[in-house]
Amino acid sequence: MDQDADKWTAFRPDMLGSVSIGHEDGGYTMVMYFTSEAEAREGERKELPPELQAQMEEMSKLTVGDTEFFDLKQPVIISPKWIA
Repeated sequence: MDQDADKWTAFRPDMLGSVSIGHEDGGYTMVMYFTSEAEAREGERKELPPELQAQMEEMSKLTVGDTEFFDLKQPVIISPKWIA
């Protein structure tokens, strides 16, 4: 998705950002942040352009095992204070 970040941004303006984390057992966690649940649901229904569809198909080939989705309705994001 990093390859065509500008295309993904144009296609899904509701997505604010994401974090991907690889685990020692070969699994990974991806966290995606959206402007709102309503806008994210609307974006899910959009049909992917062919070039982005190819990327999604490639990512699907890399997925091993079951995929779990968790919708956090009121996430709390805590970050360290900026130290000057």
